[in-house]
Amino acid sequence: MSIKKDDIVNAIHSDGSDDSYYASSTGSGCVFRFQLDLSFFKPIDTDYKVVPGTFLHQDLIAPNPCYNLIDPTDPSLSHHDQKLYEKVQEQGVPAVGTLAYKSEKVKCLFSGDKHIDLHDLSNTFVLYSHDSNSCDSRAIYLEDGNGWQGPCLWYQGNPPTIDSNLIGSGAWPMGDPRTNPPSSIHKTGNGGGTGFHTRYSYDEANTNNNNWKCAVEYIDYNGQSQQYVDANELVKYKEYNPKWNNRYNLDDWWVFLQAWHEAAKAHQDLQYWPDQNKLDSFGWVDNIAAMISLQNGFYWNRDKLGFKREDQTAYEWWGWNEIPFQKERATNADSWDCLAVVLPLNIEHWDYPYTNLKDEQRKYIKKQVHAHENAGYKYGNNHTPSIAIFKQEWIADKYHCINLICEDVISYQDL
Repeated sequence: MSIKKDDIVNAIHSDGSDDSYYASSTGSGCVFRFQLDLSFFKPIDTDYKVVPGTFLHQDLIAPNPCYNLIDPTDPSLSHHDQKLYEKVQEQGVPAVGTLAYKSEKVKCLFSGDKHIDLHDLSNTFVLYSHDSNSCDSRAIYLEDGNGWQGPCLWYQGNPPTIDSNLIGSGAWPMGDPRTNPPSSIHKTGNGGGTGFHTRYSYDEANTNNNNWKCAVEYIDYNGQSQQYVDANELVKYKEYNPKWNNRYNLDDWWVFLQAWHEAAKAHQDLQYWPDQNKLDSFGWVDNIAAMISLQNGFYWNRDKLGFKREDQTAYEWWGWNEIPFQKERATNADSWDCLAVVLPLNIEHWDYPYTNLKDEQRKYIKKQVHAHENAGYKYGNNHTPSIAIFKQEWIADKYHCINLICEDVISYQDL
């Protein structure tokens, strides 16, 4: 079956006419996932129940809507690839991964139910408005153990107990832990990806024979970092921002964000981290509209939060949201519709089409596409359009928005 550009356009569509984010008049959205990350989930990825993915929608405003980090210093890379990655990092890294845009597949990724109404905000999920290391560097709270279990970590107060048999929050199924609390017995219940951020993932913790709590777990209006009083680490967005879902009140998040920023800067384990990395200390929200609202709050307050590169006028932070999805669904090739490429912003011309890519960027995309194909994520054939190309367009109106656009759907041979 061919992939139609108009279907993807409709899936992410929002004309911004509704006062609220993610209104029923908008598209249901898309899910994107970089499928080559399973090496991050050690000791053995089969122990993990959740892996991260990202939600895409035109109500969202972020300069990096999808995971696009590369490491040119990775010792496993060939010398040629190291040079290629260095050049691409300078030019802007395109994001490559799988895309679900058909509503039934998006719904199934979120819930396993193709009939669920994602626009119904009473349906709750675990959603982070930022990169959060939710699946590999979190300690989940277990009421039946009266403590937190993280990578190589059992925490009931200082110092933590080190246990190399534990991998942390990623070992629990996805879902709202309030409706089905996680249990230490046979790892039942929900809450995969929840809990406070830990200093190390499993490999790092096991290598260093250490791990510790390093997140600002709870922040009140006075900006005080307090003991972890909400075991689920849910951001109480309705208390902090009564207008949380009103798209026209752009500054309403600032009181909360300022409190968080000051507490994070003062926190012993976070004060020397770049401001972007401090976002790991944030908790999750429970519905899609709230995730969009808070994610946009980071954008509107980007200057105050220090999310700016010193050498350029562009804003560069890990702007994508992160959602812990059930691993058995998220890594199943049949859960996805096609592959997708999300182009980076370009500070010289905000409307940055695929035809403007540099040779090195095209080579990088082909390399990532082929790696996904080799991993089993191949859609269509050499004669069937199957790769969706997204670009980010700068809208120079009074809100100065970034708009995500499905530019084209192309075949492998046209990359």
